[in-house]
Amino acid sequence: MTGSRISNMGKQEQERCAFHLDCSELTPACGYRCGECISELMDVFDKIRGVCKFSTDGEGEKMQFIVEHDTSEVSVEQLMDVFTGLPCRYKGSFRPSLVKRSVL
Repeated sequence: MTGSRISNMGKQEQERCAFHLDCSELTPACGYRCGECISELMDVFDKIRGVCKFSTDGEGEKMQFIVEHDTSEVSVEQLMDVFTGLPCRYKGSFRPSLVKRSVL
């Protein structure tokens, strides 16, 4: 599954970060409803000031979440905190890790 949301934001100092989410503590209790969690992530990140693009890349255990963001508005650490607090049904079940970070 690949998806993205884009908002209209002027170019500032932007980074592109790829995150991996370990949700092994959550499965199989969640019933493997990955689409619901991905949809929730997209909705949440779409509303964060400074996030100009959120997308997924890959599938299954190799899926990465790509976030392009304005570093003056939101830091990588803040993005990690958001991932850690989701999904709302199983708060704190995601274990995020930063896979790659680059300046746009």
